[in-house]
Amino acid sequence: MTVRGIVKAGPTMLALIEAPNKQSYTIRAKDRLFDATVVAVAADGVVFAEQQDPGMASSQVKKSLRPAGEGIR
Repeated sequence: MTVRGIVKAGPTMLALIEAPNKQSYTIRAKDRLFDATVVAVAADGVVFAEQQDPGMASSQVKKSLRPAGEGIR
């Protein structure tokens, strides 16, 4: 999953993401996408809760708008 953009629509934050199959999606907090749920959309990225096997706790993964180490030019 790659975060391509963040949009603020009134009080709602939306994220534009691209899946590995190059399909694009617009998502917001609480949306389900594949095996994860969107926990939060912020100005710098998206936090997902990945669903694990039944009985196991979900793990959170943050996908940043800019890849780690990439600076603003």
